[in-house]
Amino acid sequence: MHQNRFWLIFLLTIAICTVVYTLYSFYQLYQYDRLDRQIPIQKIEWSIIEESKEKFIPKANFQYSFQGNTYSGQTLWDEYYLNASTAQEAIDRLYSNQLQLKTWIDSSNPHISTLQKNFPLKQCIYMFFLWILTIYFYGLGRYVNSLGSRSR
Repeated sequence: MHQNRFWLIFLLTIAICTVVYTLYSFYQLYQYDRLDRQIPIQKIEWSIIEESKEKFIPKANFQYSFQGNTYSGQTLWDEYYLNASTAQEAIDRLYSNQLQLKTWIDSSNPHISTLQKNFPLKQCIYMFFLWILTIYFYGLGRYVNSLGSRSR
C-alpha cells in the first residue's frame, strides 16, 4: 500500500465516511422495511408548519386502530411549499382523498406509523457511489505504489 501519510489519512477518511453512510442507509432501509401493514385512518387533522419564510410543511395528526387499540401518530409531509397558500391547497387535495388515506404501521410495534412510506433510493445510490469511490481510491493507491516500487 501507499506509504504517503497524507494519502493514508485521506483514504481512511473516505473509508470512514463510506462506512458511516452505509450504516445510515441500512438504517433507512430498516425503517422502510419495518412498516409492513397499511390501515385506514379514523381521524386526521392537518396543520401547516412554517420552517422559514419560504418553507411551509403540511403536518398530519391522525388516529388509527389496530387489534382493538387506538393509536395516534403524526407525519411531517416530505414535500415543502414556498408559501402557506400552496401548502393549504396541498392539504385540501389530501382532504379530498381522506377516505383513501391509510397509515403504514409496524405490526410488531403499532406505535410506529407514518402516512408516507418512501423507499430510500437516493441513500442507496449515494452509498453505492461512495463504495465505488472508496474502491477506486484504494486501487489508485495500490497502482501508484506499484509504479513507485518498479522505478526503484
